[in-house]
Amino acid sequence: MAAGIEVINIHPALPG
Repeated sequence: MAAGIEVINIHPALPG
């Protein structure tokens, strides 16, 4: 789970 969270943090939030 920690690894998945790290990836989410690395990738920028998509514009909405």
